[in-house]
Amino acid sequence: MVFIALQYMSKYLARLKTRLLQKRLIVKSLSISFISQAVSSLTNFCIVLYLVRVLDKIQFGQYSFGFALILFISGLICAFIGVQFVVNLPDQPLESRATYTLHHLVLIIMGGFIILCLAFISKIIIKTTFSDLSVLKLIFPIAVASVLYALHDLLMRFAFSERREGLVFGSNVVVAVTITALFLAISVTGHSINASSALYTYAIGQAAGSIQAIIIFNLPWCDVNLPKIIQAFYDSWAGGRWHILTTLVYSLRAQTHNFVIAPILGFAALAEVNAARLLLTPAIMAIPPSTQVIMPRLAEQRVKGNKKLFQTSMIWIVTLFSIAIIYSMLLLFLSPWVVPLALGKEYSHTGPLILIWCFAIMFFAFRNGVSVALLVIRSFRQLFYANIVATILTVVFAITLSRIFGAGGAVFAFAFSEFLLSIILFVLLRTQLANEKQHRTR
Repeated sequence: MVFIALQYMSKYLARLKTRLLQKRLIVKSLSISFISQAVSSLTNFCIVLYLVRVLDKIQFGQYSFGFALILFISGLICAFIGVQFVVNLPDQPLESRATYTLHHLVLIIMGGFIILCLAFISKIIIKTTFSDLSVLKLIFPIAVASVLYALHDLLMRFAFSERREGLVFGSNVVVAVTITALFLAISVTGHSINASSALYTYAIGQAAGSIQAIIIFNLPWCDVNLPKIIQAFYDSWAGGRWHILTTLVYSLRAQTHNFVIAPILGFAALAEVNAARLLLTPAIMAIPPSTQVIMPRLAEQRVKGNKKLFQTSMIWIVTLFSIAIIYSMLLLFLSPWVVPLALGKEYSHTGPLILIWCFAIMFFAFRNGVSVALLVIRSFRQLFYANIVATILTVVFAITLSRIFGAGGAVFAFAFSEFLLSIILFVLLRTQLANEKQHRTR
């Protein structure tokens, strides 16, 4: 009896040790990821903070518009290739994951050539939309930066999937140092910085981070072949065809204020909106690293049951939502001192815009968490339908309210759509998990 008791105790202690080790590894991964994202987010934050000081309102508005397009285009690439790559990677044998990653990278590079060709078409479209032809100079830096951003994003997703968070940190440091050095070089040589040169600088930084990651991964480039590229395309197409549509409508909603305000109210008004949004950036710094760390783990938990997946998702969602609320309250309290110090006197009247952005960011954090949980259970079609309804409402409200209330109307339209979509997606998540549980018990 004593021997049997000792055996049970030994097994229990072994299980306890394994669980503690797993929790320790998760905490370590999260810590490194948050530090990495702190480097990345602080880099972007400092870039915009620097540009809002050195550029006039027109140039800063153009940079904001260009960066919005970069996020829009790269978001579509990541939706079709990057997200599908993370969801499908656990199904691949360990020995073939590097090759699987390589062919997805090649797929992005091939897509990059298509985007550069579309840049020529975009010139014609923008020429008929904007009377200010200086915007045409942004076309090629936007195209190049979009592809390089998506390339770097896929490499970072692979690093997170392989639990190599240290590589992500190193790559983000390379990006930060490269961009800082380039801005310093431009300043020292006496050249003036404009929207176009700022976007090119950002693109070069993404390229440097990608090169560093590719060198460390030492991917088997000799194994590239057309059938595997085609297979990577079909793997991405299965869920990507829905998720790219979801991202398309989501990006239109998220960037509605950029796409509506610029042609209706001008780049100066757009500069004020994005300057106000800049102060909310620290509130959402936690979202990208937690997404990169949590998403692969949720994908692996998918086979263990819905209860565990839902519990982990809710802890993460509530945490992000709480951080956004606390930060927003602090910002609103300190805004009389923070706004002139961070943005300058030109933007001292942006208090109402900051208030609206606070509400938008709180619901954005909550909705983002629910969306990732739905992605993991492959609810791509449902996400698309929910997002398209929210996007239509946002665009209609943004155009209407911006004409009546100015730039704040467009931001309010985005905040309202995030609130509405948060409720819809949360109900959808509960329903999907419940239906899947019933299906398994039959």
